[in-house]
Amino acid sequence: MLKFLFSLLPAAGAAIAFPRLALPFLIYSFIVSLFTFFSYGSDKFFAIMHWRRIPEDFLIVLGFFGGVPGAFAGMKIFHHKTAKPYFDRALTAAVLIQIMIVTVFALLEHGI
Repeated sequence: MLKFLFSLLPAAGAAIAFPRLALPFLIYSFIVSLFTFFSYGSDKFFAIMHWRRIPEDFLIVLGFFGGVPGAFAGMKIFHHKTAKPYFDRALTAAVLIQIMIVTVFALLEHGI
């Protein structure tokens, strides 16, 4: 739960720093997170059925494009990729990078 809340920080920060872009950014974040969540669920289903899987790199890249909340929720709900510590590290790194990007753009926007 704490990881999920942590993953919401970039979206919340962007909404606060850029009020006029808050709604489009939050909609984008929701859609990407939902797609990521269902990708984790689909990959778990494919694993159970012994079908062709979704590449791990693709699942991590979805996190870097804003799907970290969906990734953490998918890992928790579907019990998927929880035994692979590099998923945790990669998704945490994605959140930190997103926080840094939002911070830099906020500073540039407000002339600091």
